[in-house]
Order: sequence, then structure tokens, then C-alpha cells
Amino acid sequence: MNARLELPVFGRARRSSERKHLTDWEARIVEALAVTIFPEDGSMPTGGRTAGVVQWVDDYLDLLPQDKRMLIRSMFLLFEVDFAVFNPGRSSLFSNASPEERQRCLEAWDTSGLYMRRASFQALKATMLLAFMNSPSVHRDMGMKRGEIALKELLRKACAAAEEAEAAELAAAKPDQGSE
Repeated sequence: MNARLELPVFGRARRSSERKHLTDWEARIVEALAVTIFPEDGSMPTGGRTAGVVQWVDDYLDLLPQDKRMLIRSMFLLFEVDFAVFNPGRSSLFSNASPEERQRCLEAWDTSGLYMRRASFQALKATMLLAFMNSPSVHRDMGMKRGEIALKELLRKACAAAEEAEAAELAAAKPDQGSE
């Protein structure tokens, strides 16, 4: 039998007429990630679903060149299938897992001993945070008027914090030179 595995991600997969880039499956992945990071019943009245993260991500992809779009879409797929790979005996995907399992999965990415897993999680968090913080309902929840957020300044601070964290991590990984 010469069957071909067709993942409903790239190419001719089903896509809602509301979206230009994300397939239906990718939209479910993004929504599952968004509501895990920003729960609907969390500390803020607006959660990832209400904030419109899926639509923002799709609109953002429209601004990127095709190669960058594919990288970001692949990142979402990585989180989706990783759940089954790193949870032996489970055949579930991230988007089908319980909220508790999703939370544990993302915590494992954040605290992984593998640098590339932690870096991928940082990229995911940055994407989700940009989408969430661009929501008018989040602005209202924070008592802000639309446009009050200086995105450039926010990105500058985020980059500076990431550089500091990376420098601290590298310093901690270096062996102590004076102990020999």
C-alpha cells in the first residue's frame, strides 16, 4: 500500500474564510496555546481566546515573507506534536490535551535542559504576548486607551531583559576559573 500521510497544516488543508494563512488545525493549536498561557479564567478578565490571539497571529503572518511565515507555523506544529513525543504512552496532541496537561507541557519547555526547547518556548511566549497585548479588550482591562502602549519601547525592554537573562545563563554555565 502506497498511502501518504497528509498533515492538515500546510498546503491544501482546510482554512476558514476569516483567515489568510492559518489552517483550521493550526488555529486550534494557536488557540490551545493562547488559552494555556492566558487562561480565560485567569487573573485578567480577558483570556487568550477573548483577546483574539488567533486572528492577530494570522494577520501578523500576512505581514511576513513566506519563509518566516513557514517558520512560525512550524513552531506551532512543533508544540502540537511534541506533547505526544515527550509524553510516552500518550497519543494525544497538545490541542487535545486537558488544560492541566497543557500547562505541564509548557512548563517542561520553559525549564528544559535543552537550550533549543527553552529558546523555542521564548519565541512562542513572545508571539503570544504580542498578540495578547494588541487586543483592545486587554487594553481596557489594564485601564489603557488604545494606542497608549509604546510597542517599540516594550520590545526594547523585552529584548534587553532577554539579553540579560541569556548573559546570566551563560555566566552560570561557565566553570569557575579560580577553583582549579
